[in-house]
Amino acid sequence: MLKFETDFYQVSLDASHLVAILHWKRDVTLPEFQEGCLALQEVIRHHQLTRWLINSTHRGFLAPDAEEWLNAHVFAGALERLKQHQVAFVMTEENYLGLVLDYSLLRASHQNLPIEINYFTSLPEALHWLVHEHTMLR
Repeated sequence: MLKFETDFYQVSLDASHLVAILHWKRDVTLPEFQEGCLALQEVIRHHQLTRWLINSTHRGFLAPDAEEWLNAHVFAGALERLKQHQVAFVMTEENYLGLVLDYSLLRASHQNLPIEINYFTSLPEALHWLVHEHTMLR
């Protein structure tokens, strides 16, 4: 299992399931967020993966500047390359309920990207979805 690790994130490759995993260890600053996302992006690109699991149970929601950076540097110009990707976000029950209640945030996270995104409160459920559920985008 390939792994990159700092005090605030861990990026790994689940080779048996072909899933890139980003595990946030705590709330992060914008530069830390960028570093973790770029490490994940490198694993995805190097191994040509289409399934990602992002575990955010130890951090809160994205700050607006982090969301802007993500859209400008990860998603912008990459729509063709990201076709048929599946992303599982794992978060706490509290954050999941907040996400469901905040319709504007939910709508913003699904901005016509060719990526299937699903939200979970359980790592095993998220991994099961990535491995066993076929994306609707295919």
